[in-house]
Amino acid sequence: MAKDYNKKKVPESKEVKVKGVVTTLPYTTSTGKKIVLHGLPPMMVERLQAQYDARKPKIPTYIIIDVAGTEEIHDHNITTLEVEGDPVETEKNKKLWDEYVKGTAAIDKESSEAMMRMIMLRGVYVSDYNENGSWIEEQEFLGLTIPSDASARRYHYVQTEIIGDANDLNTIMTIVMKLSGIPEEYLREAENLFQSAMEEAASEGFDSTG
Repeated sequence: MAKDYNKKKVPESKEVKVKGVVTTLPYTTSTGKKIVLHGLPPMMVERLQAQYDARKPKIPTYIIIDVAGTEEIHDHNITTLEVEGDPVETEKNKKLWDEYVKGTAAIDKESSEAMMRMIMLRGVYVSDYNENGSWIEEQEFLGLTIPSDASARRYHYVQTEIIGDANDLNTIMTIVMKLSGIPEEYLREAENLFQSAMEEAASEGFDSTG
């Protein structure tokens, strides 16, 4: 059975500091739910990101020959796809570039979703969470399917019972990532990726399956 991280004793009334660094922070959602946000284990975040980075397609390249006759390999970008006088090569470059862009976007989306799961499961503490609580009966009455797996169930609970709106989602993710000490550059990149997730959540509802 998955380890229940909600069993940890965590103060809910104030922030917690370790050697002067804030490691947990209380937060009240738009629906009035009181939770405590935690930083994530740095190595866990790093390994998760590395897994997805390793799956990203390699950027297409092209070869140029310098005045000495030496071949040089360069990465393509959107401005280097056209080959003057060679429509076949141009079309080939555009196809490879399109595959690269779509492949990278797909992996980025998966990475964003995986990071969201990690944040909701390891970065959000809910003191009164009960995996067999009355919320299940109510949700089933509303027509929702409740995951049987413990981790998937808690993820579903946080999404459907704790997060009240897109602002909650954005705030929780941003705070947890900052508590985790994630570099600002990655934080900005992740916020851009999460923006699409929030837009989907607003228009289609949250994915409770993970």
